[in-house]
Amino acid sequence: MAVSIPDRLREPSFRFVLVKAKDKGPIEKDWQKGANYPCGDPKLSKHLGKDGNYGILCGIKGLAVIDADSPEVATAVEESLPLTFTVQTGRGGRHFYYRCADLPGPLRLARPGDAKGTIGDVQSTGKQVIGPGSVHPNGNAYTVLKDLPIASVKAEQIRTALSDFLPPPETDTPEDVRRELPNRSRDVDLDSLKVQDVIPMDGLKGQGGKFRGSCPWHGSNTGHNFEVDVSKNAWYCFRHGTGGGPLHAIAVQEKVLDCADCIPGALKAEKFKRVLEIAQDKHGLKPSPRQVVGASAGMGAGKPSPPSRSNDKTQAEVVIEAAIRNGIEPFMDQHEEAYAAIEVKGHREIVRIRSSRFSLWLQHLHYLETEKSLNKDALGQAVATFEAKALFEGAKRPLSLRRAWREGDLYYDLCDEAWRAVRISPSIKPYGWEIVGRPPILFKRERHMKAQVEPVPGGSWDELWTKVLNFLPEQWVLCKPHVLQLFIPGHPIAFLNPNNRKGAAKTSTAKVIRELVDPSSSPLQELNNPRTNLNDLFEQNFLPIFDNVDGDIKDFIFNKLCRVNTGEASQERELYKNKEQVLYEYQRTAIITSIAPVGPDHPDFVQRTVYVGLRFIPEEERKDEEQLKADFTAMRGQVLGFIFSTLSKALGLKNEVHLDRRPRMADYAIWGEALSRALGEDAGKFIAAYQGSIKSGVEEALNADPLALAIMQMFAEPERLHYIGPADDLYRKLSDVAKEKSIDISGKRWPGAANALSRRMREIVDDLKDQGIYYARKDNSELSGAAQRDGKTTDLASNRKIMLLIKKGSPHFSEIPRSEGYSNDISSGDEKYRDKSQQTKIGENHDITIFSTPLDCLPSQDEKVAGLRKLVESGRLRMNDLERIAPEQKATIDRLRKDGQIGTDPNGTLYWIHK
Repeated sequence: MAVSIPDRLREPSFRFVLVKAKDKGPIEKDWQKGANYPCGDPKLSKHLGKDGNYGILCGIKGLAVIDADSPEVATAVEESLPLTFTVQTGRGGRHFYYRCADLPGPLRLARPGDAKGTIGDVQSTGKQVIGPGSVHPNGNAYTVLKDLPIASVKAEQIRTALSDFLPPPETDTPEDVRRELPNRSRDVDLDSLKVQDVIPMDGLKGQGGKFRGSCPWHGSNTGHNFEVDVSKNAWYCFRHGTGGGPLHAIAVQEKVLDCADCIPGALKAEKFKRVLEIAQDKHGLKPSPRQVVGASAGMGAGKPSPPSRSNDKTQAEVVIEAAIRNGIEPFMDQHEEAYAAIEVKGHREIVRIRSSRFSLWLQHLHYLETEKSLNKDALGQAVATFEAKALFEGAKRPLSLRRAWREGDLYYDLCDEAWRAVRISPSIKPYGWEIVGRPPILFKRERHMKAQVEPVPGGSWDELWTKVLNFLPEQWVLCKPHVLQLFIPGHPIAFLNPNNRKGAAKTSTAKVIRELVDPSSSPLQELNNPRTNLNDLFEQNFLPIFDNVDGDIKDFIFNKLCRVNTGEASQERELYKNKEQVLYEYQRTAIITSIAPVGPDHPDFVQRTVYVGLRFIPEEERKDEEQLKADFTAMRGQVLGFIFSTLSKALGLKNEVHLDRRPRMADYAIWGEALSRALGEDAGKFIAAYQGSIKSGVEEALNADPLALAIMQMFAEPERLHYIGPADDLYRKLSDVAKEKSIDISGKRWPGAANALSRRMREIVDDLKDQGIYYARKDNSELSGAAQRDGKTTDLASNRKIMLLIKKGSPHFSEIPRSEGYSNDISSGDEKYRDKSQQTKIGENHDITIFSTPLDCLPSQDEKVAGLRKLVESGRLRMNDLERIAPEQKATIDRLRKDGQIGTDPNGTLYWIHK
């Protein structure tokens, strides 16, 4: 449906700018000058006909729009300014349209004392506002609330109406004024000159040190365009947006300056000297106390006075008492580091006691108490006091980074100035989440962390995957649950390795995921840089991006990454001058971008990584960085709302997920399956995709390992089913295979001698098992006679260690010991080896133990029937397999079934019943 401009705004003089649909930023860069259009322009009409948004250019014919983002601003406008054309914004705020010819430029609106925040603006020359009929990024439309003529006002009226939200006019500081003092007058006491003694206070009303009324020099149209702030020894004029101290007031009264000219730097040189003389002659400007005390005590004029004490209290005592009155809560975190919860602008902040922010907070408190700065020694004493109170009196309270659990609910820190968080729970209706102003979780903040946008209820994330992230649709089943898992703490989450050649948007894809999960001002890191302290990096980032990682990564780095993923603690010295240790304890994951898959020759890392080959983007399809950022920004709030709702669903589904066989990253698999189902996918779809990813990773690992390659090449011969013999003989055979197949054995991954073969075999044994090749070591005396005859063992001592490489289908498969961890694959009826974790209760009296035994591991037909019984006792056979075995073995099974020793499940699988 086309966007339409209301008749009230269709004035010939007004100009409009083109804005992308569901966006707020102008499309064309030169919109302030040439790229703006009158109401009837064909280009504008065509744009609006395609559902595009539009902005109206402020400043033309004095158009000023008060953008009220908070109810208190809207109330102040409605109570103090005339009714006018009013629009409700997509976020529920108000746009008040006025004609104000004497407003020189925009104004920022903020709550008192908030130097950086904003609760609205007065948009004027050089600005634009989104017009009614347009659609906000959250999907809500801008609508006309009051279709009235645009009222005319003076700048003084706007400043006066909004004076509670306007920062004080910029004026000369007391230090600026003192610098203007002539050398002969350096010892005048400017602090003895009070603004209330200079300005006539008759007619000014107020309380708490602030008095308001009409300007004593040029009057007022509103009756309250002038303010005197006794606590700051300053005055302000809202008509002109100017102000100053007592000397500036004298300058205006004596016609040295005009009220409109009282801006920083106006009172200088001859004007300053003239005003200083008037202050001394007419207002009794006094010499400084230091000069008087020095003269009476015989001290030099420039000698400093002793430190002052207020009510016999030191500065440290004053600021400590002030902090306690302001509700400080010292405590220690889980690593016994001192922190404090402090109150700032109506919300609670968590700060390290040994941090610059805590020191500045104490400085500010001291200034509010005494209007004097806190000296360095006193500050150090106060910090040390609160650190001691935290460590020896405070409770131990765990701190969380961005995400945390609390009583079954999930919390996500928005990192905004109000320290709000999102609470996620299936019990919250209708969306499964809510924003809380004072969460029960103590979150810590690092300097690089950026505020997250506010989530929008009822959103979607479909366009994120089709327009921004460069994953192939067939990869979504794995990648979507992975992205959602990044919001869930408390379990190992696989590393994500987007890889492909240049032009696959690896870095931009990684940055979008990081910005969605954990916005940071420094998202990209170097993995192989010696200057990178991985302990500090992971302590302060739960999702770093290691960008463009090449193949030359040290082994210790991969080992560190695996320890980080499991959550193992580590420590290092705090300072070289002492032996105190810093403890690092965290559980993290990371995104690692690369051209080729990372770490294929490190099996442990491979098992903890999801490898995703991104699509190469043809040149004609590529987007520039700004366009990609704009697309993501427009949808970000809705995407977050959708994510939090999906997480809420998954919390209710997780307990319904049961895996027959748990992979190494079992918690990751369970959460992934729950999240996949919450997204509407069929049960088991994520698990299948994840198992495929693991298999692919294992294949990469084997192909990168020269020893594994040599073994697989040796067993590639169909007749090769096993090797049984000593290590030195196996080493020679594998070396010959490597030479024949041109396998590179020059690197450190190839064992240097036969005595190193066993250690290397242990590193690849699990990956070989996935290829159907099993490894074990035994004493020669432990081998069966058949194995000794078929192997190279008959001439060896009975206690000589023998290496076994057995392929599925080998007649010697049962030689693999249970101690090698193959209890799910090796046939045996020995009850002590049964895998109790796989038992399932059926009825009241029967325990069924089912093992996964491949059919090609069955004994040969000429072996004793008793061997089959052992197989059935501990293995898995299906009914349709019975036609493929010897008649006498089938007869044995039939008899055992009649005796009630063997049962059949609904899938036709045979199992042994223990009565």
